[in-house]
This record gives sequence, C-alpha cells and structure tokens, in this order.
Amino acid sequence: LEKYTKFVNESRLPPVQSVEEWVNLLAKIIKCSVCKEVLSPFAAICEKGHAVCLECKTIDCLHCDRPFQKLTSNSVFHQILAFFDSTYCKPCSKVRKQNHECAEKRLEKCRMCDWTGTKRQLVKHMREHTKD
Repeated sequence: LEKYTKFVNESRLPPVQSVEEWVNLLAKIIKCSVCKEVLSPFAAICEKGHAVCLECKTIDCLHCDRPFQKLTSNSVFHQILAFFDSTYCKPCSKVRKQNHECAEKRLEKCRMCDWTGTKRQLVKHMREHTKD
C-alpha cells in the first residue's frame, strides 16, 4: 500500500478505494490522449509519457511538443489490454466495435470551419487553426 500511495502521489493519479475504481481508472489511462480511443499495444509515447494511438501521432507531442520515443511492443501493456478484451483493427489500431468503420476511411468534420477529412488529417488541420 505504501508503494501504491507513493506511485499515486508521484504520478498525480487519484487514489482508489476499490477494485472497481482501480479498473475504471485504468480504463481511462489506456486511452489515447488525443482521440480518447483505447490504445493499441504499439502506442506512441513521448518523452513526458503522453500516449497516443498511431493514427494521432505527429512528429512531436501535441501536449508538450516533445519528440516521441521509438515504437516498441510492450508485453505488460498487451496483458492489460487483454484484460479489457480489446480487439483491434490492425491497420488503424482502433478498437473493433459493431459496425466498425476503419478510421483511415471515416471522415471527421472540423468544428471551426467547413473542412472535412480523416482523423489524422484533422489533427494536422487543427494545428493550422491554432497557429494564430
């Protein structure tokens, strides 16, 4: 418990009182910090620890402008995702759902203008809006 408390304090995670709270917290942690979809085992992680799915990965992290680390497979992460029974569309690393439509083909709309494109293109497009 002491190690857990120290970890929570250092990582700024809220303390949990039950297994259910722990599972709910873990479910939030394993999501892409950009699109909020469940990460694949091959998530990109920046030097500061922000994790994004491969679809949302840019050259530098959108949160801190730090570079991403070299992509590697993480067996612990594989096991955590298996616990949540996630199945991925391998080409786009998205969780399969009923009526799954590959994110590489699905179009997203910009909420600030009339632009339409894929989610990957939308991330780049939104950077154009924030340049001003």
